[in-house]
Amino acid sequence: MNYIVFAIYILIPIVALIVIRKRNAVSEQNFLFKWIGYYVLGAFSFAFNEIVIPLGFLIYLLYLRPKSKENGALKGTAAMLGLTFFFVPR
Repeated sequence: MNYIVFAIYILIPIVALIVIRKRNAVSEQNFLFKWIGYYVLGAFSFAFNEIVIPLGFLIYLLYLRPKSKENGALKGTAAMLGLTFFFVPR
């Protein structure tokens, strides 16, 4: 059962990256690493006395919104995908 959950955690971001990359017309240097960084940032959490806060997504919203119009939406999609995996039960 744990292998199935692990496969879902791996396969969904890979499929999402392929779909997003197909939509992307503008090439950017090291886009894959940036996209993975935004995904991990969106999934980052902080636990304090039984309260779990999506700290990575809050950091993205407050400080790290991309200024470029070309790939800004794609990076935001990666952060939102990370946030959805934050809410997936562990």
